[in-house]
Amino acid sequence: MFDINILAVASAGGMGFRGKSGPDKGEAIGGLKGEPFRFSGLIKIGAGLAFVVALSAGCSSKESASVIAPRTARAPLTEAEGRQLFAQVCASCHGVGGKGNGPRSAMLGGVPDFTDPNFQLGHEDVRIKQVIKEGSGRMPGFGMRFGVHEIDALTKVVRSFKP
Repeated sequence: MFDINILAVASAGGMGFRGKSGPDKGEAIGGLKGEPFRFSGLIKIGAGLAFVVALSAGCSSKESASVIAPRTARAPLTEAEGRQLFAQVCASCHGVGGKGNGPRSAMLGGVPDFTDPNFQLGHEDVRIKQVIKEGSGRMPGFGMRFGVHEIDALTKVVRSFKP
């Protein structure tokens, strides 16, 4: 039976990991017996790329910094504020009229048409809110960017589209 012991070590080159595994505990991770396995640079690069991708997902280059920053309203948004938020965050894929024909829709494919009666009848508000918050398929989740009031306002906008 293998016993795995991984020990985090700090070094001048950044964080590394030294680990020993195997029955004799003499094999180090990566085959570097007794030497740190450094991958802090890769972690930093990966984390940076993930952050940029998360911020840019669903955003057009015309968006203001205030839209990109997390926002949590303390009170419900007005209908106009909900429509403005939809235009800033959602329209690039879903289109201004909610038809799924935004500038990015051709690249993504399969963007729902909110004016389709089958969409409106086939999705309860709870599901729409869940998709806005957690994402679905190629759509990113916005739960880290928006609070309950923004998600409620966007749900109302989605519901407002008529065939």
